[in-house]
Amino acid sequence: MVLTDEEKDLVVAFNTNVKMKEAVKKVLLQGIYDNGVIKQGEAHDETLNWALSLAWGAEAQGKTVEEIGKKFLAIAEGIRFLKSAFTKIGGYTQGAVVQPPKNKAR
Repeated sequence: MVLTDEEKDLVVAFNTNVKMKEAVKKVLLQGIYDNGVIKQGEAHDETLNWALSLAWGAEAQGKTVEEIGKKFLAIAEGIRFLKSAFTKIGGYTQGAVVQPPKNKAR
């Protein structure tokens, strides 16, 4: 990843602000984490679930099980990429040099 020194400093500042980092992660993943979660003192709506919504919406559109599965896997892969990005951000600390991964094709 090619970042300028200023961008690296900004990522370090973001990484050291743990509350901000967790808040941003929550915002990015809210639709997955909050939907379908049972919360104390609140009526539970079992239809608020991203995976069920995906299945029901696709089913209503006449999608096949294979098409629904591909969409589900794509969403799961997106979540994995997001987790990987936050892991990389975690490597940015004051004075640390983050080495980009080696290109296996070279």
